[in-house]
Amino acid sequence: MELNMNPEHIVQFGENKYSYVIERTQRKSVGVIVEPDGTIIVRVPPDMDEKTIIEIVNKKRKWIAEKIKANEKVKPPIPKVQEPVSGEKLRFKNALYRLQVHKSDEKHTLLVRVCRSLHVYVNNQLDNEVKASEIKNVIIEWYKDKALQFLSARVERYSRYLRKEPKGLKIREIKLRWGSCTPDGKLLFNWRIIMAPISAIDYVVIHELCHLEEPDHSASFWNAVESLQPTFRKWKEWLHVNGRQLDLRW
Repeated sequence: MELNMNPEHIVQFGENKYSYVIERTQRKSVGVIVEPDGTIIVRVPPDMDEKTIIEIVNKKRKWIAEKIKANEKVKPPIPKVQEPVSGEKLRFKNALYRLQVHKSDEKHTLLVRVCRSLHVYVNNQLDNEVKASEIKNVIIEWYKDKALQFLSARVERYSRYLRKEPKGLKIREIKLRWGSCTPDGKLLFNWRIIMAPISAIDYVVIHELCHLEEPDHSASFWNAVESLQPTFRKWKEWLHVNGRQLDLRW
């Protein structure tokens, strides 16, 4: 992958000037990405000439300026702590759960859900670093298990309306996306999405299901999304603003 870091790549909208990076990849079309920190990446085919790239970026300058402005509302990631302790708040379908850590003589770490509390029993003989890792791992596995159950049910529900069924569904550790649809029709979801409100989860499910029929973000794709969730723009925006807070603190 080749990165062109030439600082002369500037696009202007009104009085504002924005610098961008050109990233040459094996893709066939041009994609413009505005990261939450304001970084602008323009992904282009390997042999596209610079004049064409500049023309395409200039046509999208209003959209770029709007994305930069929208990113000002994005909430920062939740602050990190060294280790999980009793009293920590954990999100599950946007409800807050309390973490309770208990000492145990058992070899294996155990998680038990009681109402809106997650009780983790961890071996008291472990050192603090290993103990923290054990607690984190068992919580993530709990999230993944619950995400698989809930997302499978939502996929089944909305598949009936689209009359399209995925070839499979997996919950993964994904850093930059909430979900994806593979070329062979499998759906992959970020386990953290189970922390979001149910309507936001539905948006991600519907989004990826619609990719079974429409691989790109064409007008017909968004029409299909809207037909299943008329309020999808609200939840798309919610994830944009709040998404970086859907995570663990350690």
